[in-house]
Amino acid sequence: MLSLSNGVFGDAAHTIIPYRADMVGSSRVLHVWDPNRPYDAFGEHYDGDHNKIVINGPTSWTYDQNAGGIFTGGHLYDGSNNGWFFAIPTSLELHKGRQPISAGFILTGLTTLFVSGVGAAVTQIEDDNGRRLYTSDKKHRSRGDLETSSERRLTGVAPWPWPGGLRGDLPGELFFLERPPGSSPLNVSVQGEEYHLVHLSSGHLTELHAGRTASPVKDSIRLEGSADDSQSIGVSTRASRRQFDVHHLRQDHPGAWRSARVSNAIGAKDRLHVGTPLTFDVVEISGTTEHSGVEVELSRYGDGELSTHRATSKHVPAGRTLRLVPSSWEGLPRARVDQQLM
Repeated sequence: MLSLSNGVFGDAAHTIIPYRADMVGSSRVLHVWDPNRPYDAFGEHYDGDHNKIVINGPTSWTYDQNAGGIFTGGHLYDGSNNGWFFAIPTSLELHKGRQPISAGFILTGLTTLFVSGVGAAVTQIEDDNGRRLYTSDKKHRSRGDLETSSERRLTGVAPWPWPGGLRGDLPGELFFLERPPGSSPLNVSVQGEEYHLVHLSSGHLTELHAGRTASPVKDSIRLEGSADDSQSIGVSTRASRRQFDVHHLRQDHPGAWRSARVSNAIGAKDRLHVGTPLTFDVVEISGTTEHSGVEVELSRYGDGELSTHRATSKHVPAGRTLRLVPSSWEGLPRARVDQQLM
């Protein structure tokens, strides 16, 4: 598999599967299967030979989902414009199928977690049962820091072994997660002045952007749900105040998606929590005592059109959950959005 982005902070992060490699002159060409371009809906993308990454050098490569001008709504991934991509061996899933159309491969619970940013480091990942990835909660530069005790080791989480090891400057930290439905939530500790966290699974994207602070600050992030379940993210910070932007996006069907973006500046005593069910028909927001309001943006893309509903200063009382329920996602600008306090 290939994971790629068109920006340093994981912008439009996406995963595709290469199935053929060729040399065309001095260029290397990878033909790929793109889950956002399924053949039944985007046949000409493949038949017209547009489903390819053209590589001329480490930072000279492109993959254009709109190549040929036949389709729109895709992204141009460009290594010369801070884009990146890296390979993920499918052998990490030894018991799964090997082909892109294999049922075993498609039904896998494998997801990715990528964290990048200024001075950003994942210092610990653990579940509610006390199982942990590392033996200590600090920055890690050695695989000797991984927990190996069968009593404490966290299963289903594996860090990506960057070429050259963990020393020196890294483009970010990448983890592979296999969390089937019903798994314990994961608690991720991140330290940094500014960072961007991307949790990516089949058809669902969760992003968290933490605003800049004067010095590195440690935050606690809670990931709940799985690729086949409702998903939510919670965040708290040790900073006196920090700006957070939480973004959930789920694919409705090929070429259509829904998203919810929630922003707010929170303090050391706050926790911002944003959740969506598998159906993505409602958005739930909760927090703690010092919230004065959150900024909310609900969006849907389908049939070539983007509709958006924006709401400012939505108040979340202490100990309560605010549910936002649009009367219609297809017509968000005109739709009524019910507010329910739970």
